[in-house]
Formats: sequence, structure tokens, C-alpha cells
Amino acid sequence: MKKISLPVLILLILNFPVIVTPQMPDWKYFKDREGNSYYYDRSFKIRIAETPDIQLIPVTEKGIDFYYNTGVELINEKKYPEGLFYLKSIRTLGSTSSRIRKVQIESAKWMNYLEKKHGTRYELYDMESAITLTGENDRYYLTNSKLFYGITIAHRPSIIKKEWKYRGTGYGLKFGVKVNEKGDYEGFDYIAGIESRILKGGAPTTMEAQNIWIHELGADSFLRKEIMQRDDRILYDIKYPGDAQVSGVEGIYVSRNRIHLARVFYHQSLSGEVYESAKLMLQHLVFSD
Repeated sequence: MKKISLPVLILLILNFPVIVTPQMPDWKYFKDREGNSYYYDRSFKIRIAETPDIQLIPVTEKGIDFYYNTGVELINEKKYPEGLFYLKSIRTLGSTSSRIRKVQIESAKWMNYLEKKHGTRYELYDMESAITLTGENDRYYLTNSKLFYGITIAHRPSIIKKEWKYRGTGYGLKFGVKVNEKGDYEGFDYIAGIESRILKGGAPTTMEAQNIWIHELGADSFLRKEIMQRDDRILYDIKYPGDAQVSGVEGIYVSRNRIHLARVFYHQSLSGEVYESAKLMLQHLVFSD
């Protein structure tokens, strides 16, 4: 059997793979099928070669003035979806302080202004800013207001990519997580991805959803061990066969006429630091409709 290089195996977990070329002596360099560039260094950290032009970071109460002004500045620069990301995230903060409430009101005023000014175009900006991300009580909360899901993340996430696809019937999100936020290392300890599809008709079963994903992504050879099953979800531990030291957690979900596929992957040497938080993150993914 032909041996596949480790970086390619890693990206297969999120249905990535494919161009592998030498780069730095201690790093592996590769691109996924969407053209995103990654590094996988000798310390088993995943690095992003090409970061987004505008960083979307968690909004917190302590930095409220910075996040509000960042949102307003982005809007003034006509970067409406990015500005709305910050204004919307501010509005989801759960703090009851008068200071936060005041900034939330100002954020709402800006959103109302944009809607009146841009009319139907605002609907597009609103769709493109579906994700909100906040940090509260030593946890991070990511929600998708258009697909009605939310997850709690134990460690600080960084959004790598988010996009609508298939004419608004599909959505993809990727984010990286660094377990030790104060560590002096670069890169991510794990990468997570959530793919969503809006179906015509009623809600499928979880097994039907699984078959839909297989039909779209193709069959794979992951070793799967079921760790949880409910009416709306199935969770698996996943591992690539052979000697590849790559592990992960996979979740398949159904919510009304929407299906979701979530995967987390990491190097097996980091399993002790990553596995429990990754499993709990996918286990407790919630739907708000």
C-alpha cells in the first residue's frame, strides 16, 4: 500500500488534501482543496500559512471599547460583514453592567443605520456575518444565527475561514484552538470544522444524514468508534488507519431540515491535552430552534 505523508492524512479528516511540497527544514507544507495553506511543524502544532486579511477574534467585556471601535472602523471602511461581526458579538454578551448595555445600544443603532441605508444589500451583509464569538467566564461561545447552532469552546479560538456555498444552502466554518493561551508556541493544537447543509423537505434521520455526507464527500477509511448516539446526533472517535498518528472526533447532527458535520483533528501525541475538551465541545453542540 502506498504510504501517504502525514500532513495529507491530517487534512483528509476535514476532507482536505492535496498538494504537498517541501518548505522549511522542520516543517511540512501543504494546501487543501480550497487553496488554503497550512504548516505542520515538528512540535505537532498546526500553523496557518495565509491568515485572513481581517482577524475576527472573540469579543470580551474587558475589551469592549476596542471591539466596538473596531467594528465601527470596519464599517467606515465599507467592510460591512466584518464590522457586523463585532457589533453582533457585542450584542450577544451576557453581562448586565450598565457600561456593556450602553455599548450594546450603540451597536444596535449602527446596525439599524446600515439596514436603512443599504436596504436589500444589508440582507447580504447580515448573512455574511452569521457567526458571533464571545469570551465570558473563562469560556468562548460561538453561534451561527442563520443555522441556529452554538458551541462552547474551552480555549480561545481563532476563526480561519467561514463562507456560504451552494447558493446559500451550505456553510463552512473552520477555526483553530490553542490549548495553552499563554504558551510561547505558535500554531494550533487542534483544528475544528463544521459543515452545514440546508435540505429541501423535512428532517432526515441521523443515518440518512450520514449517507448524505458520504454521498457528497465520498467514502473514507477512517477507523470509527461510536461514543454517543441520540435522535439528533451521532459522535465518533476517529482515527486514520495504519501508522499515521492522527486522531479526532466527529459529530453528525440533524436539526429540522439542516444537517451538520463537525470534525476535530489533532496529533495523537496531544490527545491527553485535547481529547476531552474536543469531545465535550461536539457533544454539547446545541440548536436554538
